[in-house]
Amino acid sequence: MAKLIKAVIVITAVVLIAITAGPEFALTFIGKLFVAAGVAIVSDALAPSANTAAIRQGGLKQELKSSVASRTIVYGSARLGGTIIAAFTSGTDNKYLHLIKHAASHEIESFDQFFINDTAVTVVDDMVISGKYAGKVRILTGLGTADQTADATLVSEITQWTTDHRLRGLAWFAVRFEFDTEVYTQGRPVVTAKISGAKVIDTRTSATEFSNNQALVLNDYLTRGAGSAWDLGCRVPVAELNTTNINAQANICDENVALKGGGFQKRYTCDGRVLATASRDVNIKGILSAAAGQLIYQSGVFNQYAAAAPTVSIQLDDDDLRGPFSLATRRPIGERTNRVIGVF
Repeated sequence: MAKLIKAVIVITAVVLIAITAGPEFALTFIGKLFVAAGVAIVSDALAPSANTAAIRQGGLKQELKSSVASRTIVYGSARLGGTIIAAFTSGTDNKYLHLIKHAASHEIESFDQFFINDTAVTVVDDMVISGKYAGKVRILTGLGTADQTADATLVSEITQWTTDHRLRGLAWFAVRFEFDTEVYTQGRPVVTAKISGAKVIDTRTSATEFSNNQALVLNDYLTRGAGSAWDLGCRVPVAELNTTNINAQANICDENVALKGGGFQKRYTCDGRVLATASRDVNIKGILSAAAGQLIYQSGVFNQYAAAAPTVSIQLDDDDLRGPFSLATRRPIGERTNRVIGVF
């Protein structure tokens, strides 16, 4: 509500000044600047908060450009536009435009597919070889390992990019566009990537590998960050997690569910991303929603429960009744009336 009031006040102020100053004011440089500033303030006032936007942005395909963008964890498979963290030109007459994009704030499993303006393209030896932009777009990638080194190709082509630009712990992809007026007839296209995200611990096997199993994803988010001051998870000690419970819920998530049209799919998977700018409570609820689940703190440990029928542990029959039961089909007439009013 406060944001709405703020927006209304700004709009009213802009309209009053425009009426007072006359139509010529809007055509001046100062007038345009004033109107633009008013629009920016209104947009900010009406923008959703970080907490509400966090889950909504899972799988976001828009390309962002920001020096203060949120760190992100990508779980399962997601298609992302990425955040431009650096832009350079190179070559004679600035023939090439380089955009270096952040995809995830951790090591990922793989880059699976690239799209240019929503059209899937084939990439061979880092070059796009299919579609309108074949031979004109190159895509380099980095998986975000802890010992990641600076990409040698970028270092050789971009003066400002040195061996110190390692992007350790950050998954990235770098797109190079070769200038051609006949190809880029509608401006620069947007390149997006479908990736397989974070590797998580499977508590059933102790293996660390890619998985979109909802129970394993939640366990990863709860425990992530224990060894780093800046990592993005909840840093819950392993001692406060019930491994037996996690294994049981992971098995539920992995159950095969028959599809009406034939085939099967896993019961519950979690694909998307969480943002560091959102509260941990919001991110946990977002992950739980993938299984319509609950997270409950019981007897000093966390237990998670996916939406599934529990296993029957005890059966009750007539022998367990305290005594015989009786059935009243209707209440006696004396109990259905509590007063009588005469009408004359």
